[in-house]
Amino acid sequence: MKQSLPRYLLLLIILLLISSCISPLKQYYPDKFYHEDSIYENKQLRFLITYSSSWYLFTNPKELDRKTQAVYRSFHKSGMELLYAGATTDGLYGTRCIAGNFNIPIKTFAENIQKANRNSLENDQGLNEFYAGPIPAVKWIYDQSGFRFAEYFFKIDTYDIRISFWTKAELFQNYLDAFELIMSTLTVTGPSL
Repeated sequence: MKQSLPRYLLLLIILLLISSCISPLKQYYPDKFYHEDSIYENKQLRFLITYSSSWYLFTNPKELDRKTQAVYRSFHKSGMELLYAGATTDGLYGTRCIAGNFNIPIKTFAENIQKANRNSLENDQGLNEFYAGPIPAVKWIYDQSGFRFAEYFFKIDTYDIRISFWTKAELFQNYLDAFELIMSTLTVTGPSL
């Protein structure tokens, strides 16, 4: 039985081809997603994280659709970079990673993001301590625009990093353990600054 590409994946590929004609976007922190192993690695920020094989991450800004490229540019204006954006192959769950060299405590970083978004939040479940693998982190769960998000904030040297996952609120509990399993694979690589 021949299996065809899902429509959303085909549409995404077409959008990526069209968006490749747009001017180049500069990356502060070059990185790579090894699709065959489902591993994201950022050598400059010195971390890697393993997703399950049902995920695909886009790390090259040229591969992002126009809407996500606009988000990428908006982060750049504020000194941050969208390191990757991705989804499960069925399109039900999304993820992204954002980093900036702010050198502030992770709790303060998380509180700043929470405050900046407070007017659009629903069901804010607050900030909680969490360990992403061996790394101290802050976890934040909230609803926004019909989706439920789990965000994980952590720090490597002077870099503040935020990994987000989301899905429709009614599907969230089914996948929270999977989000946390992915976060448990977070590994710091190389020597500290």
